[in-house]
Amino acid sequence: MPAAARSRALALFAQCGELALAFPIADIDRVALSADIAVAPVTSELFRVAIDGEPPIAGWDLAALFGKRASSRHTWVIIHASVHGAPRGFALACDRSLTVAPARLELALPGGLFSKRAGAIVGAFTMRDGEVPTGLLVAADRLLSDDDIAAAARAAGSGALVW
Repeated sequence: MPAAARSRALALFAQCGELALAFPIADIDRVALSADIAVAPVTSELFRVAIDGEPPIAGWDLAALFGKRASSRHTWVIIHASVHGAPRGFALACDRSLTVAPARLELALPGGLFSKRAGAIVGAFTMRDGEVPTGLLVAADRLLSDDDIAAAARAAGSGALVW
């Protein structure tokens, strides 16, 4: 998608500790509060997330994926995206979802800002008037590492969740 089109596309904005992150709305299936779903740890980083009686899916804490302090896991964003060419559904925990609005990717992101998952960052945006980036647009299809994908596949192989 051309940068101009991405900058006008709708995105779901979420708060994860000090991070404000956004995902293209096309990648979002739904948003659920933790009180409305069943979550259980599979490993220290991977969660089993069950929603509305559907088969459980893999889940990760979004802030922790970026090497930050884990979120409150109050809100779970359910993503449907291609992961290494295969369609996958997975959940990402955050503190809260903020809004759905056009993503304005008008700001340059300083190089080296993130060492973890830098390839998943599409651009920077501001939620206030000004030139200081206040958040990052994330490409869900590039967010998970090979280790994350392997952990989800192992959990699926054991019957703990669907991957």
